[in-house]
This record gives sequence, C-alpha cells and structure tokens, in this order.
Amino acid sequence: MEALKNNKIKSGDRIAVNIEKNEWQIASVLAIVLSGAVYVPIDVDQPINRKNKILKKSDVKVVLSCDE
Repeated sequence: MEALKNNKIKSGDRIAVNIEKNEWQIASVLAIVLSGAVYVPIDVDQPINRKNKILKKSDVKVVLSCDE
C-alpha cells in the first residue's frame, strides 16, 4: 500500500495487476481496493499486444507486476 501512496495514487485511479495467481496478487488487489483505486486485472498468459490494448483502453496509471 505504501508503494501506491508513494506513486500518488488516489481514489478512482486505475491500477493494472499483471501477476500470477499467488499471495502477491491477493496482496496487490487488497492494497488497490483499500486505497480506493480501481483494480484492472491483466492475465499473465495474454499476448503482449492484447495487454497493451487493455492498458491503453483502461487508461491505467500504474502496472503492478512480480518477478519470482
């Protein structure tokens, strides 16, 4: 949640989550919801072109991803 605050995320901002289904994804979604932002799910298995279209159309401010 601190990372969202540090990026000046405010209520209504759209945050994309491109993380495998695991504890990090859950923590990310909870932080987004608690901050008042909007959760935009991005399936990690989507082709890059599809991800880019989703990101452009949804006007996201931040993309959260995780390298394990």
